Amino acid sequence: MRKFITYTETAKDFIQAGVDTAVSNIEQIHLSVADSVFSLLASGKAPSESLLNAQEKHREAAQTVYETIRTVNRRLGELATDGFEMLENSELAIKAKSRQ
Repeated sequence: MRKFITYTETAKDFIQAGVDTAVSNIEQIHLSVADSVFSLLASGKAPSESLLNAQEKHREAAQTVYETIRTVNRRLGELATDGFEMLENSELAIKAKSRQ
């Protein structure tokens, strides 16, 4: 059982790190594309106040979304780790009880 828990924990850590990396990469691409679009909209004339305001609001909203995804990912990882600890503790309790 211990081997299974260790393997599962390692897989959880790998997946969690992969999700975090993917979210960061997607965020960078998303914001880069959005900045390009806003730059195109502003080209040829001075950007208007509303365009600059829309760009800033978009950036803030996008960053909030991606940070929320990272937070959920981290908390799910913590929850899974707590579950693994409970399994380990119950395994130890069962072994201790069977020795009595």
